[in-house]
Amino acid sequence: MSKERTKLDAQNIALFSRCVRAREPFCFLCGAPSNHAHHLVPREWQRTRYDPNFGRGICLDCHSDEHSLRRKKFLAKVRNAVGAEAYDAMQKRYRVPWKWSIAELKEIRRRLKHELEILERNWGRPFDPSDIPF
Repeated sequence: MSKERTKLDAQNIALFSRCVRAREPFCFLCGAPSNHAHHLVPREWQRTRYDPNFGRGICLDCHSDEHSLRRKKFLAKVRNAVGAEAYDAMQKRYRVPWKWSIAELKEIRRRLKHELEILERNWGRPFDPSDIPF
């Protein structure tokens, strides 16, 4: 991965997380404050990697469950939370190999910044561009 691609990926993942947590400040599984953003579809599936619509706010404890040996149990909770049909459709539709171009990654960053600005304005939180790693 080129340095520019690596940098854009890190920026876009950080923006994805901030957008998800601004939209959903409480864990979708237990109701605790969300201090993480969880990809409902594994982020290795590039088509949804930066799309906040495929992320949910989640707390550290629940997110730790996802990355532990209890993965099957966690996925069952996620499936129940979003609905089996919707979850299966997400997995089927976006389990496609994909590689974003540098131009596409830059456009994604621009759109995520804009979405975050709107979300934070709606939640009354200040938008500070210096929080985004450049």
